[in-house]
Amino acid sequence: MFRPGEKLLGKYEIEDRIGRGTFGDVYKARELLCDRRVAIKALRRHIYEEGAMQYVISELRTMSMLWGHPNIVSIHTVEQADLKFDDEANDFLVTDATEFGYLAYIVMEFVDGASLDKLLKEGKLPIESALNICLDICSGLVYAHENEVQM
Repeated sequence: MFRPGEKLLGKYEIEDRIGRGTFGDVYKARELLCDRRVAIKALRRHIYEEGAMQYVISELRTMSMLWGHPNIVSIHTVEQADLKFDDEANDFLVTDATEFGYLAYIVMEFVDGASLDKLLKEGKLPIESALNICLDICSGLVYAHENEVQM
């Protein structure tokens, strides 16, 4: 786990851990060169079997194709952690490079505000809010399908 003030890859200054899930940790950070806030999802290595690396890479590539839609978070870049490209094998391999055991870091647009999960835990949403959220989700899904991304 990274702590506030730590530098990740010499490019990102960690401000706070803002989420934790099965597949990884999400950090709020400042991209030093651009001086902008980003969210960084660090994918936990131990969750993925070695045979699943092609799936992980495929998912990362798919996610990075979906940008420019207001209801889909934009991916800025994917940074390597324990996942390294092997020129001889022409493939990605898992190494033991980082102390935290993260495969890769997905650097994305930081969207301030409460998550849907948090909103739902606070109680029942007003019908108008619930419908607007559903329409936004559907709009993002339509865009993904139009770009041949199957969910």
